[in-house]
Amino acid sequence: QLFVDEFQDYAFTEISLYKQVFPSAVFNLFGDIKQSINPKGMNEDQVKQIVDNHWMTFGINENYRNAHQITEFINSEFAIDMMPIGIDGSVKHYGITKLSSEIKLNDSDRIAFIIKDIALYESIASKYLLNANEKVNVISDDECEVRRGFLNVIPINLAKGLEFEKVYALPYQMTQNEKYVAYTRALNELYVIAIE
Repeated sequence: QLFVDEFQDYAFTEISLYKQVFPSAVFNLFGDIKQSINPKGMNEDQVKQIVDNHWMTFGINENYRNAHQITEFINSEFAIDMMPIGIDGSVKHYGITKLSSEIKLNDSDRIAFIIKDIALYESIASKYLLNANEKVNVISDDECEVRRGFLNVIPINLAKGLEFEKVYALPYQMTQNEKYVAYTRALNELYVIAIE
């Protein structure tokens, strides 16, 4: 038995090699192709090549992570059909000039500001976070730690696998899959920020 989690982040050649090295193995690949944001990760066509006619595929469409309203927003934004199981929450849209006044920090919540990369934060977004500057935690690599009660500024490539009570997502310059990952990090409240 060979179990591969987050298989969409593996290169096509890696999974192909595993199939050759372990021809008698029973493969179990777990993942979500919509979360493929790793440059070496697979696309849908490559997944179809890996999963030939001898494989069985199973889908899960229940969403237990995100609040009901967030799941409905994701369904409409990405033309998918997840079943919302979560509690009530909210989705709001703001222009970036109102971002500083809209951010509400408290000591118990994990709050994220998810952006394309740190360079974008430094060049564009940082000037709009003036009121929160003393409580900003910039996460620039895997060694950095998410802090409760702070605005955790995190690039999309480090956000996957994390979840936050509140997410302020700036989808500017993000791919569709990156937006999907950013929006699905929000458990209760999602704020989609537009550059005006």
